[in-house]
Amino acid sequence: MLRKEILIFSERCCGCLLCELICSATNRNAFSPEEAFISVRPDPRGAYFTVQRKEGCKGCGRCVEACPTGALVFEEAA
Repeated sequence: MLRKEILIFSERCCGCLLCELICSATNRNAFSPEEAFISVRPDPRGAYFTVQRKEGCKGCGRCVEACPTGALVFEEAA
C-alpha cells in the first residue's frame, strides 16, 4: 500500500503561517502556531523561511491543503 509523505520546499514559503494555524486547529483545537506540528521560522539573515515538521506530526495533510505557495506537497511513498 502506498502512503503519502509530505515534502517541504522551504524556498517557496512566504511565511504566512497558514500551515501552523490549520495544523493547530485540526490537531489541538486551538489557533496557536506554538501548538502546531509544523514550524515556520525566518532564516537568520531574513532571506527565506525554514519549514520543519515537528515530532508528533501524523501526516494528515491539512498543512499541504492550506499552503498557498506549494511549499508543502504530498509525494507517494512505498
